[in-house]
Amino acid sequence: MKSIVDLKLMNKNRRKKRKGGLTPTSSTETQLEIQAIMAELPPEVIINILSRLQVGRLLCFRSIAKTWRSLIDSPYFVDLHLEKSAEAKSHLSLILRKDSDLYYINFDSLDDAVELNHPLMCYSNRIRVLGSCNGLLCICNVAEDIALWNPSTKKYRVLPSLPSDRKRDSGMCLCGARVYGLGYDAGHDDYKLVRISQFIGLDYLSFESEVKVYSLRNNAWKKVEDMPYVLCYTRKMGILVSGCVHWVVTRQLELDQLATELVIAFDIVKETFREVPMPESMNRKCQIDVGYLGGCLCIVAKYEDAGVDVWTLKEYGVRESWSKLLTLTQARRIKSVRPLVYSKNGREVLLEQDHENLVWFDLKSQRVKSVKVRGLPDLFEAVVCMESLVSVHPSRRDDRKKQESVGGRRIRRGMISWLKASSWCFRQSEKKTRTKSGELRPSVRDPECDNHFSVIINEGSGEGCLVDMGPYLTFLGGKDNSLSDSVLNFVGQLQLWSSRRE
Repeated sequence: MKSIVDLKLMNKNRRKKRKGGLTPTSSTETQLEIQAIMAELPPEVIINILSRLQVGRLLCFRSIAKTWRSLIDSPYFVDLHLEKSAEAKSHLSLILRKDSDLYYINFDSLDDAVELNHPLMCYSNRIRVLGSCNGLLCICNVAEDIALWNPSTKKYRVLPSLPSDRKRDSGMCLCGARVYGLGYDAGHDDYKLVRISQFIGLDYLSFESEVKVYSLRNNAWKKVEDMPYVLCYTRKMGILVSGCVHWVVTRQLELDQLATELVIAFDIVKETFREVPMPESMNRKCQIDVGYLGGCLCIVAKYEDAGVDVWTLKEYGVRESWSKLLTLTQARRIKSVRPLVYSKNGREVLLEQDHENLVWFDLKSQRVKSVKVRGLPDLFEAVVCMESLVSVHPSRRDDRKKQESVGGRRIRRGMISWLKASSWCFRQSEKKTRTKSGELRPSVRDPECDNHFSVIINEGSGEGCLVDMGPYLTFLGGKDNSLSDSVLNFVGQLQLWSSRRE
């Protein structure tokens, strides 16, 4: 029975067994070692381990063998890796925008802001982030050139240009309010970008809107129903929650007084608009903004006395599930607050404050602690992004019906489904609480039970998984440590290969 992997001891023991005491001294020899171990392992175990690794390592491992390249590029593996990352809340990063520059900050460390090379780089050309979904970022420049970009794989796609259908002699003038939102249509396996353009009448009393939706699968724009609301702020990015993109609007033009603000949602699948019920107990004499936090829609309510409340919608679509998460009251006036992400233990919330600082807010003590990041821009907008393998060039739908293979053995769709229901993910710091991976129907057993052993996948974050030996015991004729030994050696060789390639 194996416990947490001790890679150094494992590698040392294998060196003794190897004839002449020789050890791999190159990436090629390590590659051959990995391929040899693959022959000993069921494909389910290989996929289980690979699906928890960082995108950078997976891209490196594509060169090990053609079968690995096919597996890592396959739609099923991309979906599985995305699901594992979402469930474990791992592989998160912050993308910061300042003028024409974008920066990357690793969420696990929050130590350095690293400038990124993005597809629309041009001197003195202001960049906007239009949306974020499943590791994809949508960005645009002042010329309204739009690119869909995966920062992890560095792949991008420039979208077709989209002129406005509004004619100059229509009696309407463009007021400059134009917003976007990016989302995923699971029913059609399609990423969609919605654009809302607002037009104000020359009398400043009437208004119209133009709504168009871009389909990544079709690589084309289409017009959908208009939006009967007024955009009341110019931040371009809509907030994606539960398959809907959200913005703040008003019902009518009120130039001489503060209009009552509300939140609307655009359903990515149905391509229709609806209003989102607001918290009943919230003071409506405020300016509001929408955000995303921990899978929930949130509202930031800013009051004239410089106080700020943050509300979260625990159950989407249920008005009674609104709950006040935190209140900020400070002597100096707060210009803006944007919730970004919970800490790993869930006791703190990372906030972007005044577009100048990143701070941790302790939910219990109600105290604020500044985050020191080297290279942090003096003025920025932050977006949470999850690393993924999602492609900006979607595969044909027929490709998803094909079987994949790894190590020369076929992998069925049912095998992928089994992986989602028969393995657990945990962090090394969690000694008693283990997070189930997927909607597990079997009861969670103690990790020290006979049919399980644990493997640390990411030593930096302590993330690992429990491999269920149960499905293989019959095949192996009972308990057999040879399979677990192969798994441990497999993980060790992957880490060795990765270190040699860095």
